[in-house]
This record gives sequence, structure tokens and C-alpha cells, in this order.
Amino acid sequence: MATTYKIVGPLPVAGKQPGENVTTDDLDGCDVRHLIEAGHIAPTGKSTTKAAPADNPKE
Repeated sequence: MATTYKIVGPLPVAGKQPGENVTTDDLDGCDVRHLIEAGHIAPTGKSTTKAAPADNPKE
């Protein structure tokens, strides 16, 4: 499950611009706690899950 964050600082984060959202998947390898503490990102309270692949794909 990926957590969503909003970029609230003035600089891009993980290739996204201020005002856009990033997920923990986008931030893989980043220290999320420090990005929050430094005011670069803020939690949005949203979590997402990736859809599982279909067992019987249409042919």
C-alpha cells in the first residue's frame, strides 16, 4: 500500500513539482520522515493499492 504526500515546499521532489502529489513508491530510497520534517512534503491522509493482475485476461 502506498501513502500519498503533497509537495508543499518550493522545490521539486522525486521529479514532481510543488503542488503535485507523490507516493511512497515515487519516494523509494528517500528519507520520507526527513522530507516531512523539513517541510518539503505533507501527508494527504490517502493510501492507494495497486490492482492485482487479472487471472483470466481477455484474449
